[in-house]
Amino acid sequence: MLRQPDRAYYVAMWRKARAYKVDMARKQWCDYSHQHFDWDGLGNNSWLDRRRHLAVLLHAFRRAQVELASFEGEYQVFASVNPADSASDAVYVHTPNPNQTPYPMTLIGEEVLSLPPLLASRIDLSRYRVFRYGSGNDASFTILAARVALR
Repeated sequence: MLRQPDRAYYVAMWRKARAYKVDMARKQWCDYSHQHFDWDGLGNNSWLDRRRHLAVLLHAFRRAQVELASFEGEYQVFASVNPADSASDAVYVHTPNPNQTPYPMTLIGEEVLSLPPLLASRIDLSRYRVFRYGSGNDASFTILAARVALR
């Protein structure tokens, strides 16, 4: 059984999300650089824990968007959410890169116009595009700003 996250755990997790920084001035490029906020999967303990972990992830995602708005190069920033596995959730940044990883990324799955309950109250579809890959417990969602170029 997974341990129950306490108040100190959530304070530390929020501190990490509030401090999240892409720092493109230092990196120069990203090849699907990403940050997980729930390595231990404690968000899977309960519906309330899942929503708390998702709030942290989305806060860091929005921070990245604000930070990258002043970046002059090309980039993609997106969040990946797997409703059945909180440990898989992450914020990603991808740019043209010397590793020859294709840019822009090719999204797999289908764009959704109706969000699952976990995301419905947190994602504004007028500002974001959401793609689902898989179904049932194997579904994962990619969330990106509506203005992002896609292949």
